[in-house]
Amino acid sequence: MAGQTVEQYLRQKITENPGAVLAANGQCFLFRGPPNLHGYCRINYRDPLSGQVKTVTAHRAAWIAYFGVNSVGPALEVSHRCHNKTCVRIDHLSLEPSQVNHDRRHCVECHVCFGHGHYPQCLLDLKL
Repeated sequence: MAGQTVEQYLRQKITENPGAVLAANGQCFLFRGPPNLHGYCRINYRDPLSGQVKTVTAHRAAWIAYFGVNSVGPALEVSHRCHNKTCVRIDHLSLEPSQVNHDRRHCVECHVCFGHGHYPQCLLDLKL
């Protein structure tokens, strides 16, 4: 990571993921790596300011790589609009409060998007 910003490093980790595949739905870009207990892949990086090793989920890393490390506040979550836990395709993700992210679960359970205010709609037809 020497000489790279956090964003550059995470972008490289996302784009050069050797096992990454295009999903069967032809839309989702699935990151490959060992999943955590909840099914999300994780990426480690060294924070250039503190020197500490930090761990983020692959989809959060994709958001940071695209929009910057300061774009994600502690009260916000990066949600999968496609409901595929390993997808890192940026237009399938949404930065939103926890409640909106949790409300999306009802959409996938009922197979219909109920809307999320000014946040983007779910992409239910892409659920694997």
